[in-house]
Amino acid sequence: MLKKVTIYQIAIECANFAEIHVQFFQKCYAEVMARRLKAMGQKKYSNGFLLTIHEDDLDEPYRWKGSHNVFVCSMADLFHTSVPVEFIDKVMKVIKETPQHRYQILTKRAERMEQYFRTRVVPNS
Repeated sequence: MLKKVTIYQIAIECANFAEIHVQFFQKCYAEVMARRLKAMGQKKYSNGFLLTIHEDDLDEPYRWKGSHNVFVCSMADLFHTSVPVEFIDKVMKVIKETPQHRYQILTKRAERMEQYFRTRVVPNS
């Protein structure tokens, strides 16, 4: 049984969809949170809300005990055009190799995600 919800924060960024952002949202929650965490001295947020890839943290799911519901990149979009495909490949490798966890990836860039998975297998996790 999956009991824990875990954030897998391996990238931080947001390139706002300008028109949508201005029309419907005053502030992106992740942008506000990133500023707050930077002000608190959190190392992962030292660049504020600029794209920051935390490749050193890719191995976190291997160390977790039990099963987790995992929100991948809650403060970023894994399929942002600035995120290298090679990095996405590494994330998918971790997901494939840790089937005890259930992963959730949200994106505003469905076209890039579709293009990515045209040539790759979607992990079962």
